[in-house]
Formats: sequence, structure tokens, C-alpha cells
Amino acid sequence: MNRLLIIACVVMSLGLAVTAFPNGAVSVLLIYFLSIVGIFLIRFFAPDDKEFLINIFLVALLARVAFGIMIYIFDLQLFFGADATLYDAVGQRLVEMWSGQSVENDFLTQRASSTTDVGWGMNYLVGIIYFITGKSILIAQSFCAVI
Repeated sequence: MNRLLIIACVVMSLGLAVTAFPNGAVSVLLIYFLSIVGIFLIRFFAPDDKEFLINIFLVALLARVAFGIMIYIFDLQLFFGADATLYDAVGQRLVEMWSGQSVENDFLTQRASSTTDVGWGMNYLVGIIYFITGKSILIAQSFCAVI
């Protein structure tokens, strides 16, 4: 890894943590954790090309995080992908159901309960993230930026 790439990663993470505090700070911790796991896997399974692959991984991650910050700060979820709003709502409904809160039997509850609809895996992924960290679309976007 070159020094410029490391500096860009640190600046981006500080920018994310400061501009969207406290969710940004949680996002940075999640990105660091998942990135360390990813870099470890790259180093373990591709020892010959590890420097090149790690650089590609970090450049792509920087681009995805920068794009995610822009979408979050300027509230552009509906413009770039309205499905994010549905994943957000269904993920929150799943958390309500798992927490034992009474929920009305509406479209969201039926969608959250179904594992046959399109996107059910993403619904559950967002629900698990929200259950662990609390409702924050930025944290879910950060998770998806890494994986």
C-alpha cells in the first residue's frame, strides 16, 4: 500500500465520522473491521498479488464510501435507488417484530415476514444491522460498501 492511499483512507474516515456523527463514527468502525477482515483474506489467499489487490480494494472502497457519504448527506436515496427506502422501512419493521413490539398487519409486515419476495435477503441483512446498531441507513450503506 502506498502512503497516499493510506492518507486518503484516514481523511475519508475522519470526514465520515465528523460529518455524520454519531452514525458516521459507527460506520467508520464497521468499515475498519470489515476491511481488516477483507485485507487479511486477500493476504492469505493471494500472497503473490496481495499489494495490487489490496490497493484495488482500498481504491474501490474509497470510491464507494465517498459516493455513500454524498448520498447520505444530500439525502439522495430516492434519486439513486428507491429500493434503499424500502429496505430501510422493512428492516426497521423486522427489528420491531424481533423486539416483540406490536406491529400492524400491513404491507411492510407482510413483506418483512415473507422469504419468497424479491430482496428478502437484503431486508434481513438490513434488519440484522439495525438490530445490532440501531436504525441508520448510513451504517447499512457502509456495510454494503465493504462487502
